[in-house]
Amino acid sequence: MTTPPSPTFEASSAFRHTRFIPRVARARVEAQLARLFADATEYTTKTTDNEVALLVSGSLARGEAAVEQQPEGWCLASDIDFVAIVPDHQDEEFAEGLLEHLAALAPQTQATCFTVCRSDARRVRSHFGADLWLTATRPVAGQLPPGLVARPATGAHEDLELIVHQVANYLLVADQAGGHAPGRCARKLLLEALRALTPPGPDGITRYATVLDVPAGWSSVLHASQVRALIAGRETGRPFDWPSDRAHAVFLRLLAQFLNPGTGTVSDGVPADLAQLADTAVDVLTTFQVAVLAYFGILHGPVPADYARVLLDVWARLDADRFEHARDHRASVAQLAVTEAAEHRPHAMTVLREAMAALRLDYYRELGARNFGRAYDEGDDMYACLPLRRARQASGDGGNLVAWPQWIQRLPMAGVALPGVQGRLVAPGLGQTVLWDFPEGGSIPAHRHGPQLGVVLAGCVHLARDGVIRSVRAGESFEITDQQQHAATVAPGTLVVEVFAEPDRHRPKELPR
Repeated sequence: MTTPPSPTFEASSAFRHTRFIPRVARARVEAQLARLFADATEYTTKTTDNEVALLVSGSLARGEAAVEQQPEGWCLASDIDFVAIVPDHQDEEFAEGLLEHLAALAPQTQATCFTVCRSDARRVRSHFGADLWLTATRPVAGQLPPGLVARPATGAHEDLELIVHQVANYLLVADQAGGHAPGRCARKLLLEALRALTPPGPDGITRYATVLDVPAGWSSVLHASQVRALIAGRETGRPFDWPSDRAHAVFLRLLAQFLNPGTGTVSDGVPADLAQLADTAVDVLTTFQVAVLAYFGILHGPVPADYARVLLDVWARLDADRFEHARDHRASVAQLAVTEAAEHRPHAMTVLREAMAALRLDYYRELGARNFGRAYDEGDDMYACLPLRRARQASGDGGNLVAWPQWIQRLPMAGVALPGVQGRLVAPGLGQTVLWDFPEGGSIPAHRHGPQLGVVLAGCVHLARDGVIRSVRAGESFEITDQQQHAATVAPGTLVVEVFAEPDRHRPKELPR
């Protein structure tokens, strides 16, 4: 019996979730990608003895690659982000050799290749890890054992990473040699803010095209036709023709909605939100995130002085021992006055730009170690100290409880004599508690039953209620109402405690005799 070949990542998958790319453009670029993947596969096979699995990440993994029209015809506009899963040792030579090989065959290709050790693959984080999870079962070359790449939990903090990455590109990279055009970065800035305000799609991933399906927090800022034009322009490489002042103002309004949902409808609210976050920005990651958003406000906000106070305060609190590049700039930033920054005086802006560029280097050093699984303690999340309102807001879509539902309140009271403490008993005949363990992950098909509560202790549950998916991660809870249809995909290593109203929802497993 012949073993069927393992599925591989097809070029057509890179466009599975696009909407506006012309058919002729898609066909041409798919052919270009297919040749590139064949070259990458050949190189991997010849140089690694099947020890390396080559995956794609980024927009290609999510199926939302972009194209653009050049004099020679349509070509890929997205970067090609390869990820090499290598044995338990760093093998930078493979990544460098692959890129040299592809550059020699296709000089116009904009490719990168990151390296992740197999021992770290289960610990990759954030949206980077989600991209790998999407393609782990369909590598471009090689094979991976099932479950090696886990589906990481993503939420407000990871969405903030995407926003901050685009802000940093726009302010600190776009106008440098080799950087993206400022106009393209400005459009991407708006799109990342829109994506951060949009619930994930059916597979738990939020894509640009998904933004159109769920207006969410952006409907008070932009019309659907404007969002449609932003997405279409990004997919087809059209020039971004918004005046810069308009793009900046819209971004700040979207940022306000992200930082303070439901109330952040004007850009003037952003400095106050950032000032509150600055009080808890103590590590490298959160320090840069607050600082770069405040820096954007100084340059493009309606009240630069308010943003300048936040930025200078962040720099004043900077712990020199944790910042290899930025610490040398503390003294020069400390000498600046709020008015110098707010009035964009040349000396002040030179000092701030150099300081922010140095802080950016510290940020990506720390972020890479975290998201690539090389420096992350499961019991000490580096983002735990940044209390985003969006992360802690009570939600009606399956997320965190603020009060017990009525069926829990009807359970018998516990007889405790502690002031201010009330307990409800789940006793035989009155309900059922189950402690779940998913060492390899799992999938629960759609079903219905009586009321249910759940608390995720570790890992992540991608919960679908009535077709709407929400990722519930460690420390968060969810509720299933009576007879509500629900399903779930559960990440490996997840622990969940669930309470059912039905006393016999699950029966004991019979032991073999």
